[in-house]
Amino acid sequence: MPVKPPSLPNTTILNKELFSCIINVTALRIPAQRTSQLVAALRGTVLREAGIKPVIDIPSHSTERMLLLDPDVVREPNVQTMSQALQQVIAKEGAVVTPYELHLTYEDWTFEQVIRSVLPTTMDVPSSFEGVGHIAHFNLRDDYLPYKNLIGQVLLDKNRHLRTVVNKLDSIDHTFRFFKMEVLAGDDDFMAEVHESNCKFRFDFSKVYWNSRLQMEHSRLLSFFKPGDIICDAFAGVGPFAIPAAKNQKCTVFASDLNPNSYEALAENVQLNKVEDKVAAYNMDAREFFAFSLRELNRADLRVSMASKAPKPSVRRSKAQKTSADNSSAPSQIATDAAKKTEESQVETNGGKLRWFNHYVMNLPAAAVEFLDAFRGLLSEYKDQIPTEKLPIVHCYLFTKGQEEAEKDAVEMVSKNLGTQLLPSDIIKIHRVRDVSPKKEMFCVSFRLPALVAFADK
Repeated sequence: MPVKPPSLPNTTILNKELFSCIINVTALRIPAQRTSQLVAALRGTVLREAGIKPVIDIPSHSTERMLLLDPDVVREPNVQTMSQALQQVIAKEGAVVTPYELHLTYEDWTFEQVIRSVLPTTMDVPSSFEGVGHIAHFNLRDDYLPYKNLIGQVLLDKNRHLRTVVNKLDSIDHTFRFFKMEVLAGDDDFMAEVHESNCKFRFDFSKVYWNSRLQMEHSRLLSFFKPGDIICDAFAGVGPFAIPAAKNQKCTVFASDLNPNSYEALAENVQLNKVEDKVAAYNMDAREFFAFSLRELNRADLRVSMASKAPKPSVRRSKAQKTSADNSSAPSQIATDAAKKTEESQVETNGGKLRWFNHYVMNLPAAAVEFLDAFRGLLSEYKDQIPTEKLPIVHCYLFTKGQEEAEKDAVEMVSKNLGTQLLPSDIIKIHRVRDVSPKKEMFCVSFRLPALVAFADK
């Protein structure tokens, strides 16, 4: 008899008592001091089920234990029907073969085992969900909806770090990038705290966009940034690019999001991660923000204001820190690199130093390409001052339709909206981020802004 909960097809309301059962298995009564050796020796024969202990203490017999065997391997407590290898172990160890009643309850079963027992055999267990702090986020298909609350409650029971399970109700809002959701189980609490890239993020998951599955993509793009880079993040969300770039890479970031709730979370996360001197947060439309942020970048008073917010050095230092400081008066390498890099993205003019961005991040795959025309003439008045080889790098996220020639389609979408054909020399990286659906892929096209676009007449 396989070790699994009772079959309860089409059950939609959780009744934990229904998952209690007794399963007859074969056990070996063994010396307690030989437990670990015998478990290793009988690998493949010992019962291995998540949540079920194969070794049972025997009351009043502390020198012995019961070792449970897999009923699919050993079907009955009869030595004669066992494998030759198992018989030899039993004889050598003086183990006693005995039947054993394994009493199991709801608490012993895994999420997958419970859900599999209630779903029709034609349906798979919906094990794919996104974890956002204490929140588990499902995107259940219609045929799972009758079981949605049961699924939510079981997931909550089997994952102690979760407090809320939600289900996506409709497609994402393309303006503010969040979706409606319903609570399937647990607390009606959407305030999440997430740790990523050595940073802490707090936000209301029901009002902003966050996708934990993009963590690797966040890290990948951050690898483009060098200490001292100046970055414009026009669709910043709650800061998954902006804040790690500032905290880890010592970049200066001008970040904006149109969603007021995202902006509020971004501003809070800037303070939470102590990067007020590196990140300036705004609540603006991206098209307006491109020109506005360039003006802001060249405001001397803003630079002074941001610099004044730098965290004060700690007064208390360990002996090791004091020794290190005494032995070297040179600045840290990352600070030195940052200073050098900042000098690369500025030139002297009659009015002082002109600064421009090294990178533009456009993380709104549903619509970012539609904003590329805003780069036309953005730097036209600085045509004679900015070297073409130092023009900004743009990282534009987008969706393509269909997988045939998807990379070519991505480049064509960018070129069309820029108003000029991207040349191979312009393209730095075409990266396939993920498959969204069978006919929809997400890409990031990284390219050097063509001089024909940057310096075009307005």
